[in-house]
Amino acid sequence: MNDLLRCRQEIGYKKDFVLNIDVNTKNENLVYDLTTKRLTKQANYFDSYISEDYRHSMALLSKWERLDQNVEVVVKELQNLANDMFTTMSRLVSLDYKYSQQQKYGRFLYYLSPPTWRLHNREFARSVEIEAKGFDYGDSQDDDTFTVVFDKLRNICFGKPVNPVLYFTRPEDLIEVFDAMESQQLHYLTHVTHLTPYIKNLKVGFQNLKDIITMESTSVLNSIKLFESHLDFYEARCTHLKNKFYNILHGMFYDSVGTIDVLKLKLHLEFCFEKVLLQKPTNMDIVCIAKHIEKFYMDYSYRLDNIHSETVRRAISKYQEKEKQRLLRGKKATKELRLFNRLEKQLLNVYGLADTDVRKKSDNLLNKSKTTKTRPQYNSTDITKPESLTDDEIEYLKLFTD
Repeated sequence: MNDLLRCRQEIGYKKDFVLNIDVNTKNENLVYDLTTKRLTKQANYFDSYISEDYRHSMALLSKWERLDQNVEVVVKELQNLANDMFTTMSRLVSLDYKYSQQQKYGRFLYYLSPPTWRLHNREFARSVEIEAKGFDYGDSQDDDTFTVVFDKLRNICFGKPVNPVLYFTRPEDLIEVFDAMESQQLHYLTHVTHLTPYIKNLKVGFQNLKDIITMESTSVLNSIKLFESHLDFYEARCTHLKNKFYNILHGMFYDSVGTIDVLKLKLHLEFCFEKVLLQKPTNMDIVCIAKHIEKFYMDYSYRLDNIHSETVRRAISKYQEKEKQRLLRGKKATKELRLFNRLEKQLLNVYGLADTDVRKKSDNLLNKSKTTKTRPQYNSTDITKPESLTDDEIEYLKLFTD
């Protein structure tokens, strides 16, 4: 049913299209006429625009041709002007170079002249600044622009001309100078030729020295390598000995330190330390304790020795002073006895009394004064024999004496 209805609908549409063909053709013709009219108007407008644009472009082209001709004329004039400026600048630069070369040549001639002549014409050299500026004065540098060169030349042209002072007025003078220079150069060349074999010998010696240095450097390197090998060997040996030492330290040493005798000795030393120094040995090993006790013992013995030595020295000094006083008194007594004997003899001779007994008495007195003084004798009973030490005291002394 649906298909039939659809077919009937399509058939109806087609019949309507067939019936409206004339109306559609009329409408299409009207639309076509309107579009053709519009297109003709637009074509006319475009044609008028193109014609006006063409006239305007032709006018512009004519103007451009005239301007091009004028520009070409101006460019040619500028090129001619640039060529003229370049020629003038090149001429000015060449003139500056020639002027600088002339100044160099003049300074060269000035320095070739003898010093006496230069001394007389020193004012001219100062005015031209020959000695201050040297040979490079007047050279144009790379940084100098044309304006700098032009200003320099203008100052030279408008300045006051300088009359140069010439020593060489003839070319023969210069030829003589150059001949002398040539002979001097030949003399130098002969010396150089004489010195060439020595230079060769020096070069050979220098090369030999280089070879010797290389050989010695190789020997030094070999010795360094040998020392390095020895060092490696001894380092390995040192490590081996260290290992052995630590094995002994961690094995036999602790066994020997931890014995009963060592512990007893440590206790005895600590007891002695507390009794002697009145302190407890905190954080001290057996060696430090023994050293402190030994130090105390040595100090104590040194003080005792000082005390004994001072008393003995005092006694000896007193005895020596007494002996000196006795000797002085004896000398004075002998002098007085001699004087008395002389006076006695003189008196006896004067009075004629010669007595032998008096002479004997005086002689006996003189003999007594000359007798030596006896030393003090010590009784053997006063010296006490040393008592014998016990075994404990001997062991205690061995700790500080061994």
